Amino acid sequence: MAQIVASDLVDYNEVKFGSDGFEASRGFQITGLSGNPDQRAFEAISLPGLPLIGELHPTINSIEAYEVSFETQGAETGVVVVRYKAVNPTDKSESSADETQPPVISIGSTVQETVTNVDVKGKTMELNHTRRRIVKKEDGTTEPKDEKMKTAPVNASKQVPHTTITFTRKERSSPFAKSEIFVGTINSRTFFGLPKHLWLCTGIDGNSDDGGRSYLVTYNFQRAEKLNTWDPVFTYTDDATGLEVTGLNIKNKKGPLTPDDVGADEQNLIGKKRFQLYPESDFNELNLDFGQASDSDTPVGLVINRPGFSRPTFPALKKGQ
Repeated sequence: MAQIVASDLVDYNEVKFGSDGFEASRGFQITGLSGNPDQRAFEAISLPGLPLIGELHPTINSIEAYEVSFETQGAETGVVVVRYKAVNPTDKSESSADETQPPVISIGSTVQETVTNVDVKGKTMELNHTRRRIVKKEDGTTEPKDEKMKTAPVNASKQVPHTTITFTRKERSSPFAKSEIFVGTINSRTFFGLPKHLWLCTGIDGNSDDGGRSYLVTYNFQRAEKLNTWDPVFTYTDDATGLEVTGLNIKNKKGPLTPDDVGADEQNLIGKKRFQLYPESDFNELNLDFGQASDSDTPVGLVINRPGFSRPTFPALKKGQ
């Protein structure tokens, strides 16, 4: 039966200091080995009582075991040599990489310029105007005459806020496959407390400083403007008047159109339609630990550092939104 009969053999114990700090080695005499050379080596290195990889040196606590080897001395004996060195923090990055751990979350908002034809209340901005002309009468005199009142649309530049969220986490594998699947897609389910189609994945990037053993992965998402979803709605505009022209689909309407039909379901409207431009993905599969948050709950660990911020509530979207 294999056993350790001597520790810290003089011929194998060594301590040295260099540009990388302290390094050391220790020797352990083993007897009672059996089998072929590989079996004897495996049995010796696996013996209980030997230092484990990552275990600190007994007297120099700034270095730890990083390698264990075996030297045969006879049919049943040998020496296990344990080597120690100061481990660079980046060498431990792989062990700290864990996709089940909550990521670091960053939230921010920027403004982008857009053109709008509605005011803060959602009403179409229009300008009523006319023109006064001087008309000559039959008796040779003139008089002012106003033309018929006309309505013209008004467009204005507006700075619209765009909210972005970034998640950063150390992971064991390259994010290449994830970037191929999720970047450029919109959420198919509730994500960060918002209904589907309100989040767009704008990027997934990874950087490795340990030769590909682990990656610092960053996930980027952008929320749709004013919760309108990433599905654009197009409305027909009359070229002559500049006004939007919509109405109920005649096939779905019996009888004449009425003013009450203006607010009808957009699926039954002509001149107005919503289109889906982006494919869907389930962002909760990324395990970013916040996808199950409800509309009224702030995820644990999430800090929003913005004066006057209060988490909004969101009305249920109608069919087709």
